[in-house]
Amino acid sequence: MENKIKIRNNHYKEVIEILKEISSMASKSINDIYASSKIDTIYKKDKSPLTQADIESNNIIISLLRKHFKDIQVISEESDNITNIKDNEFFLIDPLDGTKEFIKKNDEFTVNICLIQNNQPILGVVEIPPKKIQYFSDGFNSYKLDENDLIQIESNNMINEQITIVVSRSHLDQQTEILLEKLKELDDYSIKIIKAGSSLKLCLISEGKADLYIRYGNTMEWDMGAGHAILRTANGYLKEFNNKEITYGKNNYKNSSLIGFSDNNIMQIVQKLI
Repeated sequence: MENKIKIRNNHYKEVIEILKEISSMASKSINDIYASSKIDTIYKKDKSPLTQADIESNNIIISLLRKHFKDIQVISEESDNITNIKDNEFFLIDPLDGTKEFIKKNDEFTVNICLIQNNQPILGVVEIPPKKIQYFSDGFNSYKLDENDLIQIESNNMINEQITIVVSRSHLDQQTEILLEKLKELDDYSIKIIKAGSSLKLCLISEGKADLYIRYGNTMEWDMGAGHAILRTANGYLKEFNNKEITYGKNNYKNSSLIGFSDNNIMQIVQKLI
């Protein structure tokens, strides 16, 4: 890999504004399809669903990223023949994260755009198209933009008597359910569970509405990159079960089991139980 980084930190805020605009344009296209009475669905080789909204959002994001950042590689979930990373800087996108939620029309799907540098997520946008809400990181701080209301967000940095756990709405597996039962048996804490779709789970931790996210099994880098960027600058964490940092740009783009959390004490509690 080449080590040359093209986007320096003094340009992060300028770049994130471009990414936010691209996300909004993709979200508009998604909303147009979402409003239709019927959503046509096909299935990919891995049996995951694909809709016209995935395809159109992907085309918009890739074309605009290549227009604004001609020399930076773009990796997308929906790209044909995804290639290996050529250098230490690339864009990572999931044009419609939570396609199952999109099909169910429960509003819990997102557009994810992320800038990776030196194997770490630096800038990220997570947008909820039907709600017109954007979460984003400018590389220094994290924010939530709800219509015209912009607020800086930060995760809870102190564990309380109640631990709020956010779990996947469509991918709640047996191992997670077993761990949740163990957590419910803790003497010093009460447990509240929230179900959410797509990368909203990391955003909920980032804005202090949840404390913990547990995911057994594999996820893909584009599922996590943008939300991870936001969580990092909201003073939260996303790590592997062994407490190692998650890195990006792996050959297969796969992550192992992971934990998102707001306070290191929570991580210590979970590690004793898994």
